[in-house]
Amino acid sequence: MVCAIVIIVTAVIAAFVIKSYAKRIAAGCCGSGGDTIKKIEPVNADKSSYSYLYKIKIEGMHCRKCALKIQNAFNEREGFLAEVDLNENTAYIYSNKILPEFEIRRTVVGMDYKVTDIEKVNALSSESN
Repeated sequence: MVCAIVIIVTAVIAAFVIKSYAKRIAAGCCGSGGDTIKKIEPVNADKSSYSYLYKIKIEGMHCRKCALKIQNAFNEREGFLAEVDLNENTAYIYSNKILPEFEIRRTVVGMDYKVTDIEKVNALSSESN
């Protein structure tokens, strides 16, 4: 009887593993589902109109969908422009306000990625040019 229970539990676990693997193959490494993730354009795409730039190093991005999810999380908010360089595992966040580190971390970590470094690159206002 115990042997039968072990076999059934093993079969159920194997079914979940196979289903998860099939989903990753079909939807990309992040398993976000569907063929594409719609890119969210920022309200203002003019980098020169933003006052601050943050360079954020992120672990856990493996594909274009991962990068787009992070980019969209910032671009959907007013006052932000985000660009993600998947090869460098880096996001560049342009902002009209000073961003507290916890706000950046909360946005990225909330999507199951890890922030390893945040650097305030510089103030981009016309006074610094």
